[in-house]
Amino acid sequence: MTLPLPPPQVEELRTGLARVEREIEKLLATPDPLLGAALAEVLARPAKRLRPLLSILGAMASAGRAVDATVFRGAAAVEILHLASLVHDDVIDESPRRSNRPTPHTIWGNHRAVLLGDFLFARALLAACRIGRACFLRFVTVAEDLVRGEFGQTAMAGVVPSVHSYFQWIEAKTARLFALAASPGREVIPALVRYGHALGMAYQLRDDLLDLIAEEEWYGKPVGNDSRRGIYTYPLILASAQAPALRDLIERGRPEEPIRRQRLKEILWQTGALVRTEEDCRTWAARAMEALTTLPPTPAREALVALAGWGGEIPRRGKDGQGNGRPS
Repeated sequence: MTLPLPPPQVEELRTGLARVEREIEKLLATPDPLLGAALAEVLARPAKRLRPLLSILGAMASAGRAVDATVFRGAAAVEILHLASLVHDDVIDESPRRSNRPTPHTIWGNHRAVLLGDFLFARALLAACRIGRACFLRFVTVAEDLVRGEFGQTAMAGVVPSVHSYFQWIEAKTARLFALAASPGREVIPALVRYGHALGMAYQLRDDLLDLIAEEEWYGKPVGNDSRRGIYTYPLILASAQAPALRDLIERGRPEEPIRRQRLKEILWQTGALVRTEEDCRTWAARAMEALTTLPPTPAREALVALAGWGGEIPRRGKDGQGNGRPS
């Protein structure tokens, strides 16, 4: 997406992201050649670096001065924490690709992939510790929440959970990491924390719906992982109340995958679950925008507003990459 920033702020953002990248490389440096090669493979994958972007824009929107060095280190630590969760998620999901590249467990096996994720978690927390005790405690709490949210959702595979439970899980595993990313340095800005939390909720709703309706070629990773594992995400929870046949489609291996995904899309449309999820996604995005109203009107704040608008929209793509995503 294109952010509404004048050239000086674009350059400041670009410079900041490059600095975060150097911080990540420095934090992940290791004399172990085997571990180093695995880390290099993870860092070589295309990445949006959405969380560091959020960190730098947040600091630009609130500081009114040069961004503090701890923001760059905090942004790098948040991104490493995120990378750790992705490595573990791919093992859990048995996903062979991410960003159109083989996942670590596909290359080295589950054992080494889990250990690689553990190393990334450790380095993220070490970076937070170097910022300060309060920052370290925030990171530890978010890391615990992340695991707790993923554990709760995984433990309920094959069971239709309550909407309340679902929102608790995505708050723990996604929204709190976004809230940390929005204000990762020594100084905590409450407006940015609220913004990041709401944006994270919108982002996870968006991601869960795209996992059901997106085409793999566009999405860059396998789709339908949650439903194949028996995980009921928000759209499926809503649809299951009106479509008893949905349960058979969630059971692994019944019927063939292309037919199963097509039928799931049809049910999401027929029950209104797709539209309802989109509406809730936009509601959370609007809450994120509202949280910014206490910050001074600056180009960086407008960029955060635009970022929330992007997070609240569900791209609709059919087989040809166009259209409204309706089943054909």
